[in-house]
Amino acid sequence: MALLAVSAYHRDASAVLLVDGVPVAAAREESFSGEPHDAALPLRAVRHCLSAAGLVPTDLEHVVFQGKPLRAFERVLVSHLRAFPRSGRAFSKDLFRWLGDRLWVRDRLAGELGLDPTRVLFIDRARCHAATAFLTSPFEQAAVLVLNDVGDWATTLMAQGEGQQLTALSELPFPHSLGLVASALTQFLGFEPGSDEALVEDLSAWGSPDQAEALGALLPAAEDGSFEVDSEAFHFAFDGDQLAGPGLARALGQRRGSQSPLLVDGEDRRHAVLAASLQAVLEQRALALASELYRRAPGEALCVGGVLASNARLLARLSVDGPFARVFAPAAPGDDGAALGAALLAHSLLSKEGDSNRLRRATRQLPPGPGLGGLPTHDETGSPRGTPRSQDELRDELVTQLSDGASVAFVQGPLPLGPDPGGARVLLAHPSHGQDPLAALRGEFAWRLPRYAVPAEQAASLFDLPGQAELFPNATVPLARVRSDSKLRAAPDGTVRLLLVQREAQPELHALLMSLDAAGQGPLLRAETFRTQGAAAVRSEREALDAFERSTLQVLVAGNRIYTR
Repeated sequence: MALLAVSAYHRDASAVLLVDGVPVAAAREESFSGEPHDAALPLRAVRHCLSAAGLVPTDLEHVVFQGKPLRAFERVLVSHLRAFPRSGRAFSKDLFRWLGDRLWVRDRLAGELGLDPTRVLFIDRARCHAATAFLTSPFEQAAVLVLNDVGDWATTLMAQGEGQQLTALSELPFPHSLGLVASALTQFLGFEPGSDEALVEDLSAWGSPDQAEALGALLPAAEDGSFEVDSEAFHFAFDGDQLAGPGLARALGQRRGSQSPLLVDGEDRRHAVLAASLQAVLEQRALALASELYRRAPGEALCVGGVLASNARLLARLSVDGPFARVFAPAAPGDDGAALGAALLAHSLLSKEGDSNRLRRATRQLPPGPGLGGLPTHDETGSPRGTPRSQDELRDELVTQLSDGASVAFVQGPLPLGPDPGGARVLLAHPSHGQDPLAALRGEFAWRLPRYAVPAEQAASLFDLPGQAELFPNATVPLARVRSDSKLRAAPDGTVRLLLVQREAQPELHALLMSLDAAGQGPLLRAETFRTQGAAAVRSEREALDAFERSTLQVLVAGNRIYTR
């Protein structure tokens, strides 16, 4: 049975194809459009998935949409009516958007694929996130906590998973949302909501949570872990453009403009303090929810889904201070990965498949996305384009270049789902050369947490990992602390991010790290995502070469070709 799942109209639109319960192809629409977090109906991603599997649309048994448009439209109408007349301007804009295409997604998908509309199914968004978290985990039984921004109605979901089944235990309705609080504070700090939350998480390492009490008072918590957001402080119930209301400035001080200086260090570090306060409140509320979930569904394992499952500090706090011994989050916890959850849920509902362990093993590794799409071997002048090498030759050359202080762009294989392409699109430099060998490429965000690529099996011997951190990133990039005797660059609180390189998932990068270690240079490299100027990860060899030629990088490796200055 072939099932196609689609996520669209919020952010990170994607498509995932299952054949007999096994994911065989997946792609974000961003990988084809180049627009970061592209939310459009992912028709190019759909075509890629079908082509990769050698299928045509009529081979599909069903198409599954992540979310229920009518429920979501009901939420939009109710929220605007509750806030009227303050919501008048935003209401007309939302109404135009919904009546334009979002309500008619069944007919649109059926028409594009040439299918009967009755073969298009819909699954609640929060349940899709829960399914992605649980069904891609190593656990046969687990509690599941979804911490999202916005859903059809539910923003937060507590559930229990067993085998292929999910049982909902409790949920919090919109607008009471930790994900939207994070987005509102991201915007309040002058960044792009829905895109730059990871910047604010990194910024929190430079401050102390002095305003956590004031911020926490704007989303008071009950004994059962639930909370409510203050409607004067947060306007996301009816205004998707201006998420913060005047009550937030009264409680926390003046909002930062996007062009104003960012106060990170020195005597006045108010923006770092605000970021640290947000992080503290998010962690407190998540811990309270996890404690209530443990009371309802006691056990060893917790799976975390939704946009906040990409917050490495929050995951580390749950792992260290939460009631569950083991914590897992998927590699793609956002809307793109939720398409996989939609497909897996639909398969479990429609199929007689009983071997949940086989399916769980098959879903552990996310399916490939679009590849490099190589270039001709010669340019327009007839000159050779790059130098093809064997993998052994490439490794030997890179060990020499990195040991000599070169900065390297490393581009391999298809783009995966998830907020970070990991070792598939990465900039590398040896940490022994200079204070921050990739600083020039980080621009104004020099305060971001340093990240190090390290073989997954050696991470615990080189860094202090939080709790069961080895579990969650197969998945999200974990947080770690440098050892007291380490000379590695870190944030003021000693934290860094790690790119845990798995031998099976990223064999070329893993082999490079091991070759560096064998050469006496250590199995460790500074690592940054290789992005274009518009902030999307480079998609193809051509895009990587264009970015390389405009940069100060010394070496580019794309597939089996190497480019040097």
